[in-house]
Amino acid sequence: MNLYTSRKKTAFSWIRRILPLLFLAAVLVVFVTSVNQTSSDTLGKEQATLERALHKSAVHAYALTGRYPESLDSLLDEYGITYDHTKFVVDYMPSGSNLLPQITVIRMGEGKEAGAS
Repeated sequence: MNLYTSRKKTAFSWIRRILPLLFLAAVLVVFVTSVNQTSSDTLGKEQATLERALHKSAVHAYALTGRYPESLDSLLDEYGITYDHTKFVVDYMPSGSNLLPQITVIRMGEGKEAGAS
């Protein structure tokens, strides 16, 4: 019969109870970090795809009509391009009927972080 327990045994018992919780927390942190990174990568690819589609559509319009679209709305309507207005802002600056317009796609959250520093 063991009436007295040593301090080593109680410390070891405490560590054995906490270790699975620490392991679970570490796995959870790795999982959440991976999901956030994947989401950020996907948003970046979506931005690049939208910018590429707008440029290709503008060049296609010039090839067919001999002039670039005058506004972003006419480009979107004519080629059926849609995008999430809550994620991206598209800046379309025409330079003339025979010069390629400057098309910039910006993520909605980027301006806040840049202005804060």
